[in-house]
Amino acid sequence: MIISRITLSPFAGIPNLDLSFTDGLNVILGANETGKSTVFHALYNVMFTEARLTPGRFKKLMSRFLPVGGGDTIAVELHFKHKNTDHYLKRKWGPSAEAELKLPNGNIISDESTIAEYLGACLSASEGTYRAVLMTKQSGLAGTLEALKSEHSETVKSLGDILKTAVLETDGVSIEKFRDQLETQFNDYFSRWDPAKNYPEGGRGIEKPWKKQVGLILQAYYDKESVRVDFEKACQVEEAIDRANQKIVETKRESDELKRYVATNKKAADDAQERKILLAQIENVGKDLAEYKKINRDWPVREKTLQDLKNKLPEQEEKVEDLKQKKIQAERAEKKRKNVEKYKTVSARKKQVENAEKNLKSAQTLTEEDLNAIDGAFKQLSLLKTELAAGKLSVFFEAKKSVTLSVTKDLEDSRKESLKPGESQSFEAGGRLRLDHPDWGMEVTTGEGDFADLVKKIEAADKALDELLKKHNVTSLEEAKKIHRAYEACRQAVKSAQDNLKDELGDTSFEELESSIKAVAELPD
Repeated sequence: MIISRITLSPFAGIPNLDLSFTDGLNVILGANETGKSTVFHALYNVMFTEARLTPGRFKKLMSRFLPVGGGDTIAVELHFKHKNTDHYLKRKWGPSAEAELKLPNGNIISDESTIAEYLGACLSASEGTYRAVLMTKQSGLAGTLEALKSEHSETVKSLGDILKTAVLETDGVSIEKFRDQLETQFNDYFSRWDPAKNYPEGGRGIEKPWKKQVGLILQAYYDKESVRVDFEKACQVEEAIDRANQKIVETKRESDELKRYVATNKKAADDAQERKILLAQIENVGKDLAEYKKINRDWPVREKTLQDLKNKLPEQEEKVEDLKQKKIQAERAEKKRKNVEKYKTVSARKKQVENAEKNLKSAQTLTEEDLNAIDGAFKQLSLLKTELAAGKLSVFFEAKKSVTLSVTKDLEDSRKESLKPGESQSFEAGGRLRLDHPDWGMEVTTGEGDFADLVKKIEAADKALDELLKKHNVTSLEEAKKIHRAYEACRQAVKSAQDNLKDELGDTSFEELESSIKAVAELPD
């Protein structure tokens, strides 16, 4: 039998507890009075104590496990495995006592004797072995051996079988493994903690806490210290709030006193305010009165001045009419003067257009399209020559007697080379190398491509370029670019002069402007 889970609901001082166990050794740790013995008694009774007891036996065996504070029923549930199959056992003691054993196939056994028989088959030893040895209390260990010798010979035998099995089976718990587990758990709790000083190692409190290998005790200490620091800050905030509240109370008291003073002296304050307003009004009235007196004194003088101005008004109106006519004449003269000035400026612009067109007409014409054609021909010829020069030819010649050769490399002109007896020389070319002698001739070409075809292409490209140069009366690409730049400068000058003339004329033609100023006499000042 392997226990996997036990549930107390309730049992003794525990109202509700659910414990699950893992494979191997399970150790329950805890301080005194935390319920370890209660779990032990619950496990023992659910396995070996019948649920339906007489009142006398219930009082003797189970009454001490009744819930603290009242209650007449206790219950324990046990989950266990037997032959790798799950079983469920429940026992309830009290007025509504019941027992239930659920088998792996789903069948349920409620008869106590049948349950006891089935459990006996699942256990590795007899009930006496469990009661006297395997589940005995610490205080009963002293008399266990004597009891086994005298009263439980069968228990000794079954216990020996269990111990032998525990030693031989490999799934038991070794001392080394148990010690390693204890050391691991000890390190989990006491890592970075100094038990002697009851303080973190190295004196590193919360001001400079450890970051790595922090045990549960040290972490709890840091958490407690963080709470303490927060508590102190909270206390400081509360003290500040208390001081602020005290200040508020004092300020309210002063405010109430001021309000009482204002209520007591309100009438006098209102009278003083009204008197202040009346004095200001009296002062304003005095100022107005002085102004009115001055106006009254000045009235006859102003009236006399007004009459004089009315008498002069007809004469002034005649002058105004005369000035209006002069203004009209001046505006007309100004308009004519502007036309004359505009005619002078436009004439100068027209002269610039005529000079620019004359320069363009006399300049050699070479357009952008013409320049691109010449440039393309140069590039085509250069590309073909590069293709020809890309080949690698080398001929080693050694003279047995004096000899004069005619050497032709690629498309170059032939040249004479003289060698004395025993002299040697290497000749290199790109695509074709020819050596000629009065008695013989030798020509070497590259094996890449058709050399003759390439030569024809070069000759054709050279001819096309020569025709273009002759057509435009130039000898080189640079000269063509220079002529093109001069032509473009003249053409741009014409366009710029035409644009300037158009801007000056606006919506008026030159003929209209010229016609308008012919009728203009000498302009007045």
